[in-house]
Amino acid sequence: MIAVLLSGAGTLGRYSSLVARGVIRLKATTTSDIDRLPRYDVPPDVSPLDLLLADREKDER
Repeated sequence: MIAVLLSGAGTLGRYSSLVARGVIRLKATTTSDIDRLPRYDVPPDVSPLDLLLADREKDER
């Protein structure tokens, strides 16, 4: 799983224990990296999470 953590006004200190345990890895990210993330059109009456889960069920990896 890949997630992008965007720190608001706070620090990344709350993630330090996860990094120390190896649960997550932090990498420098720029706004151009965020602009390259895929975007999906979702009808207003459909849950984006339901679409994601249905798509993952089809993936045989």
